[in-house]
Amino acid sequence: MLTDSGRNLETAVIATLPAAPRPTEQTILERASSLRKVFQVSDEEFAIVLKTLHEQLAITMELGTFITEEH
Repeated sequence: MLTDSGRNLETAVIATLPAAPRPTEQTILERASSLRKVFQVSDEEFAIVLKTLHEQLAITMELGTFITEEH
């Protein structure tokens, strides 16, 4: 459950992200980390805010890896 500070942090991150191009996970983390100085939240609440932002926003993911055969 988010406190008022957590909800305000979430809102501030969304409001300050550019509409295009879609943000990356790193961009969201950097923006949230810089705004965290204003909206002081615990580490646990910060993790919840990041998870919520990733769920709400369409993000661009970097190229990943996957396993194609069983070991």
